[in-house]
Amino acid sequence: MFDLRIRKVQCALWDGQLDEAYRLIQDDKVRNHRKGQRLMLDLAQALAQRGRDHLANGRTPQALDDCNKAEKIGGNLPEIASLRNEICKTVEQNQIDHQKHAQVFEQARQQIDKGWLSAGVEILGDEDNDQAAILRDQAAGERMRIESAVQKVDQALKRNDLHAAVLVLADAKLGRSRNEQALEAVSKVRELLSGQIRQQLTAGRIDLAGTYEQDLHQVDGESAQAKELKDILDQCRRAASAVATGQVIKARQILGRLQLILPGAKWVQEASNQIQQCSEAIQALATGPLGLSMGDQAVVGQPTAANSVEADEPMVEEPTPTTDKSPTKKADIALPDKFVLQIDGVGGYLVMRNNPVTLGAISSSFRPDIALLCEAQVPTVKISRQEHDYFLRSDKPVQVGDKPVTETPLTDGERIAMSMRCRMKFSMPNAASNTAVLTLSSARLPRPDISQIILMDRDLLVGPASSCHIRQTASNQTVTFFLRNGLLFCKSDEPIEIGGRISDGRSPLPMETAIRAGAMTIVLARYPQ
Repeated sequence: MFDLRIRKVQCALWDGQLDEAYRLIQDDKVRNHRKGQRLMLDLAQALAQRGRDHLANGRTPQALDDCNKAEKIGGNLPEIASLRNEICKTVEQNQIDHQKHAQVFEQARQQIDKGWLSAGVEILGDEDNDQAAILRDQAAGERMRIESAVQKVDQALKRNDLHAAVLVLADAKLGRSRNEQALEAVSKVRELLSGQIRQQLTAGRIDLAGTYEQDLHQVDGESAQAKELKDILDQCRRAASAVATGQVIKARQILGRLQLILPGAKWVQEASNQIQQCSEAIQALATGPLGLSMGDQAVVGQPTAANSVEADEPMVEEPTPTTDKSPTKKADIALPDKFVLQIDGVGGYLVMRNNPVTLGAISSSFRPDIALLCEAQVPTVKISRQEHDYFLRSDKPVQVGDKPVTETPLTDGERIAMSMRCRMKFSMPNAASNTAVLTLSSARLPRPDISQIILMDRDLLVGPASSCHIRQTASNQTVTFFLRNGLLFCKSDEPIEIGGRISDGRSPLPMETAIRAGAMTIVLARYPQ
């Protein structure tokens, strides 16, 4: 019976059934027999040879399995030790090759994501696997998408439908593409829009020029040409605002600059002449019989120590409330672009008036508008308001909702993650207001009592309703803060006290002064720059 076991091992070994022979030789009686020990040595050598064949054909796991079996029954024979050394070198080389392939795929993917499609495909070279095929298909699909969008742009331009071409470019995001056809389409639309803006500015249609400028911003808002035209439009609007508020000298100076920028615009010269006539008429009134009753009062539109060129003074002065014994100084009512709305019993809120605003790490080399206590490598994020919409742009991808983006529109309730430890929520509580709120969750400001940032447009509501930008339960009344000529005012159904005096609502709110509206006590405090 024992010889039969030995015979079975021999037959399995001679027939090349090494795994069967290895199973049979596990019998202790066979292993302890003299013939069985010789068979173990022969089987170990056979397993080592088969492992070397596996290794030569790229079957590293099978080679390692045979090597382990051979070592278990044959010990550390020279051929087994040599095989294990070869397997280790092969595994190490495979890891190096895998890392190289991973780097190639990552570089190719980055180039394709950036729009460098040909460069990405070229980096792949002769890589032949599923991952390379996916990247090649992605590049081919992106190229087809761009070609289709460029074709639609050309069709829209042939119909003289410039706005439709803009919508196609914006939807396809061709402004960020590196494709030559896309760049050519963007350049063509940009030149047409720039020409329309200059034409409308020359003709005096600032409203139409503004519409074309919005389209240009969607196509290529970061170009020098777009920024120059936006600046011209802003100057036109500032001139109109200066005229509306009676700032004659400021309006005249802005129009003088516009004459240099728009030499062909006759309306600029006509408006400048009319402003000059207005200034001369006011001066004539001041030096006539009415001037005798003015005494030392400043003439509207003339520079004085209290009325500089840049001041926002109305042409008709508001009557001073009889309850205000001493007028508030201009330095007290000058509203900074960044301040804290402190409500007793509720908390502090950082109010940002400037647009756009940038958010970033307090320790970064770039100085953001809103410095957060977070990692230094956190991307810098810019949030801009355009008409009724908000847009987020970033120099590196950030998580908005469930996907990483560098540019996207923001909707109410959107969650933004600049990093794992820097998260916030974007909301627009009131559909009738363009003011938005950033509620910090894991992100923090240097002042720990501030957890919300108000991106103020024209108004800011404080009250118990869910439509208010700042929720409070101290009062059932809603207090509305609003901007007028760069100053902050407020109104409420309840009486408002400023510095202990009843206000009629026509006086601007001063800084660092207690403001009481019903049961609420509010202070406007400066925020360190």
